[in-house]
Amino acid sequence: RQAPVFSSKNDEYSGMSDSLRLTGRDLEGAIENAKAQLEHMLDLSPQGMLLTSRDGTVLRVNQGLLDLLMLQTFPEVLGTTLSDLFIDESTGQSGLPPDVSRFDDLEPGTRRDQEIELAIPRRGSCILHVTTMCSSGRSNDLIVVMIEDITEQRHEAKRREKEQRSAASRAIIAGMLHELNQP
Repeated sequence: RQAPVFSSKNDEYSGMSDSLRLTGRDLEGAIENAKAQLEHMLDLSPQGMLLTSRDGTVLRVNQGLLDLLMLQTFPEVLGTTLSDLFIDESTGQSGLPPDVSRFDDLEPGTRRDQEIELAIPRRGSCILHVTTMCSSGRSNDLIVVMIEDITEQRHEAKRREKEQRSAASRAIIAGMLHELNQP
């Protein structure tokens, strides 16, 4: 079996099979189609998703992120840095904590999950689950960041925990009162 060879003379790939010949234009069209399908899938995700360069510059966002940030248009986000989109609760300054916004320690092909509490301009304080993944292999690595607002889930979990503690306290008090009332 012969490896495919691109011939610039007639702008086609050959050597795959006599019945299959791809022109450079066919290949470019297939790549553009795959890219459009990927972007469409990103836009369908309810999670906030963005694509950044290693330095944190936002290259692509989906509608879910615009909704999370309460923004209307993509240009409001594109070209900014990830840190510019949030306010660090611990400092009150614009930006994310360094362990979230720095990608230089993220190895190609790896994933990092974090929960952070911060403020979003126009929205206020929230708890976010941030998943960061680095593309593999090349020097121009791209970082995929998925952001989900888990504020309500955390508040609900705290409420349930408080109810359980209260019920346990009532049971202990009832047991102690029972013991006191029994001679």
